[in-house]
Amino acid sequence: MSVAAAASMLALPEPHTRTLLRALVAAALLVEHRPGRFAAHDLVRAFAAGLPWSGDQERREAVHRLLDHCLHTACEAAMAVFTARPRIPLLPALPGVVVSAPSPDAATWFADEYPVLLAAHDLAHRDGFGGHAWRLAWALRDFLSRQGLWHHLQTSQQLGLAAAQRLGDRLAEAHCRRGLALAEANLGRYSAAREQLRQAAEGFDAAGAVKFLAETHRFQIWVLDCAGDHEPQLELAERLLETYPPGTAASYRASALNSVSWSEIRLGRFGPALAHARAALASGEGLGPYSLADTWHTLGSAQAGLGDHEAAELSFTRSAEVYLRVGAHALAAVALRTLGDVHRDAGRHDQADAAYRRALAAAGGSDDPRAAAISAELAVYRT
Repeated sequence: MSVAAAASMLALPEPHTRTLLRALVAAALLVEHRPGRFAAHDLVRAFAAGLPWSGDQERREAVHRLLDHCLHTACEAAMAVFTARPRIPLLPALPGVVVSAPSPDAATWFADEYPVLLAAHDLAHRDGFGGHAWRLAWALRDFLSRQGLWHHLQTSQQLGLAAAQRLGDRLAEAHCRRGLALAEANLGRYSAAREQLRQAAEGFDAAGAVKFLAETHRFQIWVLDCAGDHEPQLELAERLLETYPPGTAASYRASALNSVSWSEIRLGRFGPALAHARAALASGEGLGPYSLADTWHTLGSAQAGLGDHEAAELSFTRSAEVYLRVGAHALAAVALRTLGDVHRDAGRHDQADAAYRRALAAAGGSDDPRAAAISAELAVYRT
Protein backbone atom coordinates (compact mmCIF):
# COMPACT_ATOMS: atom_id res chain seq x y z
CA MET A 1 0.00 0.00 0.00
CA SER A 2 1.18 3.51 -0.80
CA VAL A 3 1.06 6.43 1.64
CA ALA A 4 -1.63 8.06 -0.52
CA ALA A 5 -3.85 4.97 -0.35
CA ALA A 6 -3.47 4.70 3.43
CA ALA A 7 -4.13 8.44 3.85
CA SER A 8 -7.30 8.07 1.79
CA MET A 9 -8.52 5.15 3.86
CA LEU A 10 -7.86 7.02 7.11
CA ALA A 11 -9.00 10.45 5.80
CA LEU A 12 -5.80 11.97 7.19
CA PRO A 13 -3.14 14.19 5.62
CA GLU A 14 -0.29 12.29 3.95
CA PRO A 15 2.49 13.57 6.31
CA HIS A 16 0.49 12.44 9.36
CA THR A 17 -0.23 9.09 7.71
CA ARG A 18 3.44 8.58 6.88
CA THR A 19 4.32 9.16 10.55
CA LEU A 20 1.75 6.55 11.62
CA LEU A 21 2.98 4.01 9.08
CA ARG A 22 6.58 4.42 10.17
CA ALA A 23 5.53 3.95 13.78
CA LEU A 24 4.00 0.61 12.73
CA VAL A 25 7.26 -0.25 10.95
CA ALA A 26 9.18 0.53 14.15
CA ALA A 27 6.82 -1.82 16.01
CA ALA A 28 7.52 -4.57 13.42
CA LEU A 29 3.85 -4.61 12.34
CA LEU A 30 4.62 -3.29 8.85
CA VAL A 31 7.58 -3.40 6.49
CA GLU A 32 8.52 -0.51 4.21
CA HIS A 33 9.73 -2.87 1.48
CA ARG A 34 10.23 -0.02 -0.97
CA PRO A 35 10.40 3.72 -0.25
CA GLY A 36 6.85 4.88 0.42
CA ARG A 37 5.28 1.42 0.03
CA PHE A 38 4.19 -0.63 3.04
CA ALA A 39 3.19 -4.26 3.51
CA ALA A 40 2.27 -6.54 6.40
CA HIS A 41 3.05 -10.19 7.05
CA ASP A 42 0.09 -12.50 6.40
CA LEU A 43 -0.21 -13.34 10.11
CA VAL A 44 -0.37 -9.66 11.04
CA ARG A 45 -3.01 -9.11 8.37
CA ALA A 46 -5.06 -12.04 9.63
CA PHE A 47 -4.86 -10.69 13.20
CA ALA A 48 -5.80 -7.17 12.09
CA ALA A 49 -8.78 -8.50 10.12
CA GLY A 50 -10.18 -9.98 13.31
CA LEU A 51 -10.03 -6.74 15.28
CA PRO A 52 -13.40 -5.05 15.87
CA TRP A 53 -14.42 -1.79 14.21
CA SER A 54 -16.46 0.72 16.12
CA GLY A 55 -19.23 0.08 13.61
CA ASP A 56 -20.00 -1.28 10.17
CA GLN A 57 -20.51 2.23 8.84
CA GLU A 58 -16.96 3.23 9.83
CA ARG A 59 -15.52 0.25 7.98
CA ARG A 60 -17.67 0.85 4.88
CA GLU A 61 -16.63 4.50 4.72
CA ALA A 62 -12.95 3.52 5.01
CA VAL A 63 -13.32 0.97 2.21
CA HIS A 64 -15.22 3.52 0.10
CA ARG A 65 -12.41 6.06 0.47
CA LEU A 66 -9.77 3.46 -0.37
CA LEU A 67 -11.69 2.40 -3.48
CA ASP A 68 -12.19 6.03 -4.49
CA HIS A 69 -8.43 6.59 -4.32
CA CYS A 70 -7.69 3.46 -6.36
CA LEU A 71 -10.35 4.18 -8.96
CA HIS A 72 -9.65 7.87 -9.54
CA THR A 73 -5.88 7.38 -9.72
CA ALA A 74 -6.19 4.31 -11.96
CA CYS A 75 -8.46 6.17 -14.37
CA GLU A 76 -5.98 9.06 -14.57
CA ALA A 77 -3.20 6.55 -15.30
CA ALA A 78 -5.28 4.78 -17.96
CA MET A 79 -5.98 8.08 -19.73
CA ALA A 80 -2.30 9.06 -19.60
CA VAL A 81 -1.03 5.74 -20.97
CA PHE A 82 -3.85 4.90 -23.40
CA THR A 83 -4.67 8.28 -24.87
CA ALA A 84 -7.02 6.97 -27.58
CA ARG A 85 -9.57 5.89 -24.96
CA PRO A 86 -12.65 8.02 -24.33
CA ARG A 87 -12.95 8.94 -20.66
CA ILE A 88 -15.72 7.44 -18.52
CA PRO A 89 -17.56 9.63 -15.98
CA LEU A 90 -16.68 9.22 -12.30
CA LEU A 91 -18.59 10.25 -9.20
CA PRO A 92 -16.71 12.74 -6.99
CA ALA A 93 -14.39 11.15 -4.44
CA LEU A 94 -15.39 11.29 -0.78
CA PRO A 95 -13.83 14.00 1.42
CA GLY A 96 -10.39 12.97 2.65
CA VAL A 97 -9.48 10.95 -0.47
CA VAL A 98 -6.11 11.71 -2.04
CA VAL A 99 -6.66 12.12 -5.78
CA SER A 100 -3.55 12.96 -7.73
CA ALA A 101 -1.98 12.14 -11.06
CA PRO A 102 0.08 8.95 -10.88
CA SER A 103 3.76 9.77 -10.64
CA PRO A 104 6.47 9.83 -11.74
CA ASP A 105 5.26 7.93 -14.81
CA ALA A 106 1.81 6.47 -15.40
CA ALA A 107 3.06 3.28 -17.10
CA THR A 108 5.48 2.58 -14.24
CA TRP A 109 2.73 3.35 -11.74
CA PHE A 110 0.50 0.73 -13.35
CA ALA A 111 3.28 -1.85 -13.22
CA ASP A 112 3.73 -1.18 -9.49
CA GLU A 113 0.06 -0.89 -8.60
CA TYR A 114 -1.81 -3.48 -10.65
CA PRO A 115 -1.69 -6.21 -7.93
CA VAL A 116 -3.14 -3.65 -5.48
CA LEU A 117 -5.77 -2.62 -8.03
CA LEU A 118 -6.77 -6.25 -8.62
CA ALA A 119 -7.15 -6.72 -4.85
CA ALA A 120 -9.18 -3.50 -4.62
CA HIS A 121 -11.34 -4.76 -7.48
CA ASP A 122 -12.06 -8.00 -5.59
CA LEU A 123 -12.85 -5.95 -2.48
CA ALA A 124 -15.29 -3.75 -4.43
CA HIS A 125 -17.02 -6.85 -5.77
CA ARG A 126 -17.25 -8.56 -2.36
CA ASP A 127 -18.44 -5.48 -0.48
CA GLY A 128 -21.10 -4.48 -3.00
CA PHE A 129 -19.44 -1.39 -4.50
CA GLY A 130 -20.76 -2.17 -7.97
CA GLY A 131 -19.94 1.21 -9.51
CA HIS A 132 -16.33 0.89 -8.41
CA ALA A 133 -16.19 -2.72 -9.60
CA TRP A 134 -17.09 -2.09 -13.23
CA ARG A 135 -15.11 1.14 -13.45
CA LEU A 136 -11.96 -0.50 -12.03
CA ALA A 137 -12.41 -3.24 -14.65
CA TRP A 138 -12.46 -0.47 -17.28
CA ALA A 139 -9.34 1.19 -15.84
CA LEU A 140 -7.37 -2.06 -15.71
CA ARG A 141 -8.44 -3.36 -19.12
CA ASP A 142 -5.78 -2.21 -21.56
CA PHE A 143 -2.82 -2.50 -19.18
CA LEU A 144 -3.65 -6.13 -18.36
CA SER A 145 -4.07 -6.88 -22.06
CA ARG A 146 -0.81 -5.25 -23.11
CA GLN A 147 1.14 -7.02 -20.38
CA GLY A 148 -0.25 -10.44 -21.33
CA LEU A 149 -2.12 -10.78 -18.03
CA TRP A 150 -5.07 -12.24 -19.88
CA HIS A 151 -6.59 -14.40 -17.17
CA HIS A 152 -6.55 -11.41 -14.80
CA LEU A 153 -8.15 -9.45 -17.64
CA GLN A 154 -10.86 -12.06 -18.13
CA THR A 155 -11.63 -12.33 -14.40
CA SER A 156 -11.74 -8.57 -13.87
CA GLN A 157 -14.11 -8.05 -16.80
CA GLN A 158 -16.37 -10.89 -15.66
CA LEU A 159 -16.59 -9.35 -12.17
CA GLY A 160 -17.26 -5.95 -13.72
CA LEU A 161 -19.98 -7.40 -15.95
CA ALA A 162 -21.66 -9.09 -12.97
CA ALA A 163 -21.62 -5.76 -11.09
CA ALA A 164 -23.04 -3.89 -14.09
CA GLN A 165 -25.85 -6.42 -14.49
CA ARG A 166 -26.75 -6.19 -10.79
CA LEU A 167 -26.93 -2.42 -11.17
CA GLY A 168 -29.06 -2.74 -14.32
CA ASP A 169 -26.62 -0.40 -16.08
CA ARG A 170 -26.58 -1.33 -19.76
CA LEU A 171 -23.84 1.17 -20.62
CA ALA A 172 -21.56 -0.25 -17.91
CA GLU A 173 -22.38 -3.74 -19.21
CA ALA A 174 -21.26 -2.68 -22.70
CA HIS A 175 -17.93 -1.48 -21.31
CA CYS A 176 -17.29 -4.82 -19.63
CA ARG A 177 -18.35 -6.81 -22.68
CA ARG A 178 -15.84 -4.76 -24.65
CA GLY A 179 -13.19 -5.81 -22.12
CA LEU A 180 -14.27 -9.46 -22.24
CA ALA A 181 -13.91 -9.37 -26.03
CA LEU A 182 -10.31 -8.28 -25.58
CA ALA A 183 -9.66 -11.22 -23.25
CA GLU A 184 -11.35 -13.70 -25.60
CA ALA A 185 -9.37 -12.49 -28.62
CA ASN A 186 -6.07 -12.61 -26.76
CA LEU A 187 -6.86 -16.21 -25.85
CA GLY A 188 -7.61 -17.03 -29.50
CA ARG A 189 -11.39 -17.31 -29.15
CA TYR A 190 -12.33 -14.99 -32.00
CA SER A 191 -15.97 -16.03 -32.41
CA ALA A 192 -16.61 -15.36 -28.72
CA ALA A 193 -14.79 -12.01 -29.02
CA ARG A 194 -16.95 -10.99 -31.98
CA GLU A 195 -20.12 -11.83 -30.07
CA GLN A 196 -19.04 -9.78 -27.05
CA LEU A 197 -18.18 -6.86 -29.34
CA ARG A 198 -21.55 -7.17 -31.08
CA GLN A 199 -23.36 -6.91 -27.75
CA ALA A 200 -21.09 -4.07 -26.62
CA ALA A 201 -21.79 -2.15 -29.84
CA GLU A 202 -25.54 -2.61 -29.35
CA GLY A 203 -25.28 -1.23 -25.81
CA PHE A 204 -23.22 1.78 -26.84
CA ASP A 205 -25.48 2.47 -29.81
CA ALA A 206 -28.61 2.30 -27.63
CA ALA A 207 -27.04 4.74 -25.16
CA GLY A 208 -25.92 7.13 -27.91
CA ALA A 209 -22.31 6.71 -26.73
CA VAL A 210 -20.70 7.58 -30.07
CA LYS A 211 -17.07 7.69 -28.91
CA PHE A 212 -17.32 4.33 -27.16
CA LEU A 213 -19.03 2.85 -30.20
CA ALA A 214 -16.13 4.04 -32.36
CA GLU A 215 -13.67 2.51 -29.89
CA THR A 216 -15.56 -0.77 -30.18
CA HIS A 217 -15.18 -0.62 -33.97
CA ARG A 218 -11.43 -0.13 -33.47
CA PHE A 219 -11.27 -3.37 -31.54
CA GLN A 220 -13.42 -5.13 -34.10
CA ILE A 221 -10.67 -4.20 -36.56
CA TRP A 222 -8.07 -5.78 -34.29
CA VAL A 223 -10.08 -9.01 -33.92
CA LEU A 224 -10.45 -9.22 -37.71
CA ASP A 225 -6.69 -8.82 -37.98
CA CYS A 226 -6.05 -11.60 -35.44
CA ALA A 227 -8.44 -13.86 -37.38
CA GLY A 228 -6.73 -13.08 -40.71
CA ASP A 229 -9.82 -11.47 -42.26
CA HIS A 230 -7.99 -8.52 -43.82
CA GLU A 231 -10.32 -7.13 -46.53
CA PRO A 232 -13.19 -6.37 -44.09
CA GLN A 233 -10.53 -5.25 -41.60
CA LEU A 234 -9.39 -2.50 -43.99
CA GLU A 235 -12.96 -1.51 -44.87
CA LEU A 236 -13.86 -1.04 -41.20
CA ALA A 237 -10.60 0.83 -40.51
CA GLU A 238 -11.32 3.27 -43.32
CA ARG A 239 -14.84 3.87 -41.98
CA LEU A 240 -13.39 4.47 -38.52
CA LEU A 241 -10.94 7.03 -39.91
CA GLU A 242 -13.84 8.95 -41.47
CA THR A 243 -15.19 9.39 -37.93
CA TYR A 244 -12.13 11.53 -37.07
CA PRO A 245 -11.46 14.04 -39.88
CA PRO A 246 -8.30 16.20 -39.79
CA GLY A 247 -8.27 18.68 -36.94
CA THR A 248 -10.38 16.56 -34.58
CA ALA A 249 -9.39 14.38 -31.61
CA ALA A 250 -5.68 13.97 -32.40
CA SER A 251 -5.10 10.79 -30.40
CA TYR A 252 -8.25 9.10 -31.77
CA ARG A 253 -7.36 10.06 -35.33
CA ALA A 254 -3.79 8.81 -34.88
CA SER A 255 -5.08 5.46 -33.66
CA ALA A 256 -7.45 5.21 -36.62
CA LEU A 257 -4.65 6.13 -39.05
CA ASN A 258 -2.48 3.40 -37.56
CA SER A 259 -5.35 0.89 -37.93
CA VAL A 260 -5.69 1.79 -41.61
CA SER A 261 -1.94 1.59 -42.14
CA TRP A 262 -1.61 -1.82 -40.51
CA SER A 263 -4.61 -3.13 -42.44
CA GLU A 264 -2.98 -1.98 -45.69
CA ILE A 265 0.27 -3.71 -44.75
CA ARG A 266 -1.61 -6.95 -44.18
CA LEU A 267 -2.84 -6.69 -47.78
CA GLY A 268 0.60 -5.77 -49.18
CA ARG A 269 -0.31 -2.13 -49.89
CA PHE A 270 2.91 -0.65 -48.50
CA GLY A 271 2.88 2.78 -50.19
CA PRO A 272 -0.46 3.96 -48.74
CA ALA A 273 0.47 2.29 -45.44
CA LEU A 274 3.64 4.37 -45.24
CA ALA A 275 1.70 7.62 -45.72
CA HIS A 276 -0.92 6.72 -43.11
CA ALA A 277 1.71 5.65 -40.53
CA ARG A 278 3.63 8.90 -41.01
CA ALA A 279 0.42 10.87 -40.58
CA ALA A 280 -0.26 8.99 -37.33
CA LEU A 281 3.22 9.80 -35.99
CA ALA A 282 2.73 13.45 -36.90
CA SER A 283 0.22 13.61 -34.02
CA GLY A 284 3.27 13.70 -31.73
CA GLU A 285 2.13 14.47 -28.19
CA GLY A 286 -1.32 13.03 -28.89
CA LEU A 287 0.08 9.50 -28.78
CA GLY A 288 0.43 7.53 -25.55
CA PRO A 289 3.47 5.26 -25.15
CA TYR A 290 1.81 2.06 -26.38
CA SER A 291 0.24 3.81 -29.38
CA LEU A 292 3.60 5.43 -30.16
CA ALA A 293 5.39 2.08 -30.08
CA ASP A 294 2.64 0.47 -32.16
CA THR A 295 2.90 3.18 -34.78
CA TRP A 296 6.69 3.00 -35.03
CA HIS A 297 6.27 -0.76 -35.56
CA THR A 298 3.67 -0.15 -38.28
CA LEU A 299 5.90 2.40 -39.98
CA GLY A 300 8.84 -0.02 -39.88
CA SER A 301 6.71 -2.76 -41.45
CA ALA A 302 5.69 -0.44 -44.30
CA GLN A 303 9.30 0.64 -44.84
CA ALA A 304 10.51 -2.96 -44.84
CA GLY A 305 7.78 -3.87 -47.33
CA LEU A 306 9.10 -1.15 -49.65
CA GLY A 307 12.68 -2.37 -49.25
CA ASP A 308 13.89 0.65 -47.24
CA HIS A 309 15.87 -1.41 -44.72
CA GLU A 310 17.76 1.44 -43.05
CA ALA A 311 14.58 3.38 -42.28
CA ALA A 312 12.85 0.19 -41.08
CA GLU A 313 15.72 -0.60 -38.71
CA LEU A 314 15.39 2.81 -37.06
CA SER A 315 11.61 2.47 -36.75
CA PHE A 316 11.72 -1.01 -35.20
CA THR A 317 14.49 0.10 -32.81
CA ARG A 318 12.37 3.05 -31.65
CA SER A 319 9.34 0.79 -31.23
CA ALA A 320 11.31 -1.67 -29.07
CA GLU A 321 12.74 1.14 -26.93
CA VAL A 322 9.29 2.48 -26.08
CA TYR A 323 7.88 -0.99 -25.33
CA LEU A 324 10.83 -1.71 -23.01
CA ARG A 325 10.34 1.63 -21.26
CA VAL A 326 6.77 0.67 -20.30
CA GLY A 327 7.68 -2.90 -19.35
CA ALA A 328 5.99 -4.56 -22.36
CA HIS A 329 8.86 -7.01 -22.85
CA ALA A 330 7.02 -9.47 -25.10
CA LEU A 331 5.98 -6.68 -27.48
CA ALA A 332 9.57 -5.38 -27.45
CA ALA A 333 10.71 -8.89 -28.34
CA VAL A 334 8.39 -8.88 -31.37
CA ALA A 335 9.84 -5.56 -32.55
CA LEU A 336 13.43 -6.78 -32.02
CA ARG A 337 12.73 -10.05 -33.79
CA THR A 338 11.37 -8.11 -36.77
CA LEU A 339 14.43 -5.85 -36.61
CA GLY A 340 16.57 -8.99 -36.86
CA ASP A 341 14.57 -10.09 -39.89
CA VAL A 342 15.26 -6.75 -41.60
CA HIS A 343 19.01 -7.06 -40.92
CA ARG A 344 18.95 -10.64 -42.20
CA ASP A 345 17.11 -9.66 -45.39
CA ALA A 346 19.71 -6.92 -45.96
CA GLY A 347 22.53 -9.48 -45.59
CA ARG A 348 23.77 -8.10 -42.25
CA HIS A 349 23.89 -11.41 -40.43
CA ASP A 350 25.96 -10.28 -37.42
CA GLN A 351 23.51 -7.45 -36.73
CA ALA A 352 20.60 -9.82 -37.23
CA ASP A 353 22.08 -12.21 -34.68
CA ALA A 354 22.54 -9.34 -32.20
CA ALA A 355 18.91 -8.27 -32.64
CA TYR A 356 17.69 -11.85 -32.14
CA ARG A 357 19.77 -12.10 -28.96
CA ARG A 358 18.17 -8.91 -27.64
CA ALA A 359 14.74 -10.26 -28.56
CA LEU A 360 15.46 -13.48 -26.67
CA ALA A 361 16.57 -11.48 -23.62
CA ALA A 362 13.40 -9.37 -23.73
CA ALA A 363 11.16 -12.42 -24.09
CA GLY A 364 13.02 -14.20 -21.30
CA GLY A 365 12.20 -11.38 -18.89
CA SER A 366 8.44 -11.62 -19.48
CA ASP A 367 5.62 -13.75 -18.08
CA ASP A 368 3.51 -12.79 -21.10
CA PRO A 369 2.11 -15.93 -22.81
CA ARG A 370 3.44 -14.59 -26.11
CA ALA A 371 7.02 -14.69 -24.84
CA ALA A 372 7.41 -18.47 -24.97
CA ALA A 373 6.25 -18.62 -28.59
CA ILE A 374 8.62 -15.80 -29.54
CA SER A 375 11.52 -17.58 -27.82
CA ALA A 376 10.71 -20.81 -29.69
CA GLU A 377 10.65 -18.96 -33.02
CA LEU A 378 13.95 -17.26 -32.27
CA ALA A 379 15.58 -20.57 -31.36
CA VAL A 380 14.72 -21.79 -34.87
CA TYR A 381 16.03 -18.55 -36.45
CA ARG A 382 19.37 -18.93 -34.75
CA THR A 383 20.01 -22.61 -35.57
